Amino acid sequence: MTLPPGEPPPEPEPQFDGGVPSGFVILVLRTDPDVDDLRRLVGDDVFGELARLLVDLGSPRNERLIPRAAAADADRLDERARRRRPDRRNRRSGRLYWRVDRRESRDAAEVARRLAALRDVVDTAYAEARVAAASPSANASTAAASTTTMLGQGYLDARPHGVDARSAWTRPGGEGQGVRLVDIEMGWRITHPALAAHTPKVLPDPHRVNRDGIGVFVGDHGTATLGVIAATGPGVPVLGIAPRIAWLRACSHFNRTTGDDLDVTPAIVQAATYLRAGDVLVLETQRLGLFGLLPTETDLADFDHIQKATDAGIVVIEAAANGSRDIDAWRPAADQPQRRLQRGVEEWDSGAVLVGSCVKRVHQDGHRRHPTSNYGRRVDCYAWGEGVAAPTATATSEGYFEKYAGTSSATAIIAGVAVLVESLHRAAHGGRAVAPETVRDVLSAPAPQGTPQKPVGDARLIGVMPDLDVIFAAVQAAPLGPELPDDDIPLPPDL
Repeated sequence: MTLPPGEPPPEPEPQFDGGVPSGFVILVLRTDPDVDDLRRLVGDDVFGELARLLVDLGSPRNERLIPRAAAADADRLDERARRRRPDRRNRRSGRLYWRVDRRESRDAAEVARRLAALRDVVDTAYAEARVAAASPSANASTAAASTTTMLGQGYLDARPHGVDARSAWTRPGGEGQGVRLVDIEMGWRITHPALAAHTPKVLPDPHRVNRDGIGVFVGDHGTATLGVIAATGPGVPVLGIAPRIAWLRACSHFNRTTGDDLDVTPAIVQAATYLRAGDVLVLETQRLGLFGLLPTETDLADFDHIQKATDAGIVVIEAAANGSRDIDAWRPAADQPQRRLQRGVEEWDSGAVLVGSCVKRVHQDGHRRHPTSNYGRRVDCYAWGEGVAAPTATATSEGYFEKYAGTSSATAIIAGVAVLVESLHRAAHGGRAVAPETVRDVLSAPAPQGTPQKPVGDARLIGVMPDLDVIFAAVQAAPLGPELPDDDIPLPPDL
């Protein structure tokens, strides 16, 4: 579709989608009751009606979405976000989010509606959608093999093929120096030789743990993500985009106690606690929609805390998900707060860099959208969604493969690029970090700054593929944006 000059694309028809129910209700209160179980509030002057409703529903288990033990971390994130963005009107305290278990009754949407009707004490309530289990590739388990031969990594090459990481490596600060990164997903083969130079660790939590090796779960996806970002070492046949990154960690949203994988929001809070302004947080999670996979920020709690992280100065790189659908047209189902995902509109913009995926073969001087990638004006940029070389793991061994795919591989590539944007800028401008909104503008800058999507006129938009050679020239010429204020809240002790 080719539009007349200056003509905006037509508004897409809304696709209402509350997602595949997880069986839980997310409840957001207006004020914080100082309890760990809402059922204790029967007879309370303020919360009694809420407590009585829960008793009438059979006294379902309920708990804080962010455990009380992590409340101080949530408060610090709120304060960091408030300092940098005091103008944000709709920010909710992390202490206000609760989760109500309706798995046995299977009536989460109806319960959410009844809870949301208690307007005096409830801000909002909605049925939570499931998290989609990620896989590097349908063929990953059979493709993994040890090798001593360098694998093909065309996404590292100059445009129009790739992001031109090879040119960045020859520049001062062009290998990720000085930047910290946390990857949020479920499992990693943390001992993989391709990662050993960075001594990565999983951030500690009594409930959320590395799922690799628990039951039949294999942490191949997380291993591939970290490898695309930072693999290095003698005999390692894959080169990460940021091989000299300062600090590499993982943070799990898998809860060993409950056996579910829904703890994305607590993972965001914990990851942000370990990151300074200008560091990078990677979200390799997606939600199960009724009509296709969705980015995790379609969940309101995830959205709110992604926005807090970006408000605090952290660069968030998020998968647009592999749902083959128009994100601009997404709307929540009727039981959920009505909103959309839209860049530049305060209440609808998380501030994250949303990443689509492309096929690896060059078409003219750009790339076509990968058929599985979500698309829309909200998608900021793209990278390869097929044929990406990465370290991986099987149930019994560690190896490498060339089939990391989808918006997962694309998100890992763009995360590596974001690290290099930060490290190049710090080297050129006295250690000054780049603000997340500036990084997003740089990564999504249209051609000729970025490699364009092809064919021209394709309305299924995935943005551009960043070009690190062009970005370096811009960095050398002048600071990329306003100075990012120092973040004076201390980090926790290293692990």
